[in-house]
Amino acid sequence: IQDSDKVIVMGHKLPDMDAVGASIGVLKAAQLCGREGYIVLEDVNPSIQRLMAEVKKHEDIFKWFITPDEAMEIVTERSLIVVVDTHRASMVANPKLLEVNRRIVVVDHHRRGEEFIKDPILIYLEPYASSTCELITELLQYLQERVALDAFEATVLLAGMIVDTKSFMHRTGARTFEAASFLRRNGADAALVQNMLKEDLHSYIAKAEIIKHAQIL
Repeated sequence: IQDSDKVIVMGHKLPDMDAVGASIGVLKAAQLCGREGYIVLEDVNPSIQRLMAEVKKHEDIFKWFITPDEAMEIVTERSLIVVVDTHRASMVANPKLLEVNRRIVVVDHHRRGEEFIKDPILIYLEPYASSTCELITELLQYLQERVALDAFEATVLLAGMIVDTKSFMHRTGARTFEAASFLRRNGADAALVQNMLKEDLHSYIAKAEIIKHAQIL
C-alpha cells in the first residue's frame, strides 16, 4: 500500500455484505497507511440495500465509493488494485481494471477454482476462514500495533462475518470469534447488523405462505 499512489478495492459482481464489509476494511488499511482508497461499486442489489443506506449516513466512507467507469479514469500504473471475496477475473466488479494495471492483490476465503486472476503480486487465500471480513480484520490488527476502528467500520466487518457464518453457526473457528471479539471491542453494533439483515414484511409473509402449503412426503 505504501508503495502505491492510491488503492482501488473491488469485490465481485452483485456484492454481498462480506464483499462490501471487506472493501471498507481495506479502505481503512489504505487510510492508515496514508493513501487514498476507493471502492468500486456498480449496482446496489437487494442484499446490500440496507447496508448501503447506513453507509450513506457516513459521508467520510461513502465519498470513497466510485463507479467502474470512474475507477478507469483514476487508475495509474502505481495504483494498487485489491480484489476481495473472489479470485475469478470474470466475477470482479470491473474486469477491465485488471487488464489496465498488473499490481493486484487478492484476498479471498473461497476454495481455489480453475479460473484465477493472472499473476497477482500477493495472494491471501484462506479457505478455512469464515469470511473475507475475518481475514481483513486479522490483517488490520497486524497493520499497526494499536489499530482503532470507527464503530461503523467495525459494524460492517462484523456484518460480513455474520452473513457468511449464518450468525456464527457454520464455518466458524477460534480465529472467527477472536476477530469478532476485536470488532466488538471497537464498538461493532450487533443490533444494527440484525437491523440491516432484517427482511421486509412482504418477503416474510410470502415465505410464510409458501411454508404454509408445504407437505412432507
